Amino acid sequence: MPRSAVVVRLVPLPKEGRRKPACQVPLKSAVIRFFLVRKSVVVVDTRTPEQRSAIMRSVRTQGTGPELAVRSILHRLGFRFRVHDRSLPGCPDIVLPRHRKVVFVHGCFWHGHACTKGALPKSRLQYWEPKIRANKRRDARNLVAIRKLDWQTVIVWQCELKDPEKLARKLAAFMRRRPPRRRAAKGTSSERKRKAASPGARRRNLRIGGVTDLL
Repeated sequence: MPRSAVVVRLVPLPKEGRRKPACQVPLKSAVIRFFLVRKSVVVVDTRTPEQRSAIMRSVRTQGTGPELAVRSILHRLGFRFRVHDRSLPGCPDIVLPRHRKVVFVHGCFWHGHACTKGALPKSRLQYWEPKIRANKRRDARNLVAIRKLDWQTVIVWQCELKDPEKLARKLAAFMRRRPPRRRAAKGTSSERKRKAASPGARRRNLRIGGVTDLL
């Protein structure tokens, strides 16, 4: 283990008569107490493993608060949409088929946004770092796959909901954006030879001095 590493261990609360905690930090209704034991930080979890597991299972992946807020903004802008279309890569949160546009609503923590809400916890980094890294790689793959199908994409982060007016302007500008022009696919060599041998091509090639030799 590197010298700069910090060891985090869960211990029961001390009984009366034992050493008092070095500091107390209130977090909502709970109090997390820190103890210095042999140059390591000991964190007391206020939840049992069963309670912590139930809290993590209750995290919703669809119909979240940020997603409902983005839907409301798009509805006020006059757009109609579908939600969670599993036929598209990544199952986008909001799909506008008429405009071929999709909106992904990402939670800052779960998708690794570079903001205060996206900061990793200080405990169990060996679990959270690979998990969030895998989420970011999956998001990148989904964006590439859906753009190859000629869909335009935009990502709305949870922290952007702090300013609904700014977010509404961002979504309005995204909806006004025109799709890029698609280049015409070039034919194969056999198709080009067939076109060159067509009667129209022969007449163009034989036009000399305004006279066309019809063969």
